[in-house]
Amino acid sequence: SLPNLNKRRLGDKGEQSSTELLLDAIKGAAESTDAKMEIKFSEINKNIESSVKSIRDEITSLRDEFKDNIRAVDNQVKQNERNISLNANQISAYQHSSEIVIMGVPQSREENLSSIFSSICGFLNYKNEEIPHVYLKRYVQRSNSSTSSSPNVKAPNILVEFCFANAKADFLRRYFKMLKMNAKLTLNVLGYNSNQRIYVDDNFTKINYIIKQRVIRLKRNKQIFDFSIINGIVYVKINGSSEEQPVTSISELPEIEIVSTDKSRNIA
Repeated sequence: SLPNLNKRRLGDKGEQSSTELLLDAIKGAAESTDAKMEIKFSEINKNIESSVKSIRDEITSLRDEFKDNIRAVDNQVKQNERNISLNANQISAYQHSSEIVIMGVPQSREENLSSIFSSICGFLNYKNEEIPHVYLKRYVQRSNSSTSSSPNVKAPNILVEFCFANAKADFLRRYFKMLKMNAKLTLNVLGYNSNQRIYVDDNFTKINYIIKQRVIRLKRNKQIFDFSIINGIVYVKINGSSEEQPVTSISELPEIEIVSTDKSRNIA
């Protein structure tokens, strides 16, 4: 009948409306779930990224710390090597502190080193009874150089070891005093017909000889006030008001071009 048909149609509309509401609810729930999942995934990603960054930072920190430790160990090893070299140089300088070297005296087959030394002492105004007690010898060279009385033949240097430190200091004082008076020690003093120079100097270690050459250049360049040498050790006075300080390493001096050592000079 017509009334029943209308009721059925109204029922269908109600069912359709309920279905749509249900679908809308399901859709809304799904969208809400998706949003929550996205937020959750975003939080998880952030946590993962933060953890990865933290791990990377920790690895970087450990790597830098490892490099610093390696660098510190390397620096310590180098410093120990420098200290060993410095101590060895100081010991060697002490061992040679009573010695000087006489350079430029020709070698003859039957030479008398004591007579040569006495003649040099005479030039330095020593009286016979004042001549110091010394031990004398020629350096032994690797190559076999022929001996000759000619002043043109290069001969091994003469090593002079004094019995007393004061005697050595007095000998050098007299020698440098004569130089300041322009009275140069030459082969004429030993009976040769030659004005060739005879040189006298401390028996430096290799390091101290290099230091001395650097200091001479510094003094010439007016980068230091003055310097002196005591028992093979170089003392430097930086300015007029400062005190002389011993120099034990070339690194303690101002940076200038290092003067190469004279390889022909024997250094014990």
